[in-house]
Amino acid sequence: MAQSYRVKLVVDGTAVNGPIHKIICLGYTNTVAELTYGQWVEGGTNKVTSVIDADILTPAGTVITGPLTHFKSANTDGKFLVYLNV
Repeated sequence: MAQSYRVKLVVDGTAVNGPIHKIICLGYTNTVAELTYGQWVEGGTNKVTSVIDADILTPAGTVITGPLTHFKSANTDGKFLVYLNV
């Protein structure tokens, strides 16, 4: 059975929380501010395996794979497609 996703377009310094499967960087000046890897626990405490809290410049076409529990864009120039598990 195929996995279903809810896709969210992030175009500014917005944070996304949830069971994130992957992120595709679309713009030419994408800067990722925060990434939290781990398992999303609905209604409980997430199982975090690592946290990256530094600005990372990513070119268009970059794919960041999860599982992630948190993502934040650092600027208003970047464009990201965030795939959340449903």
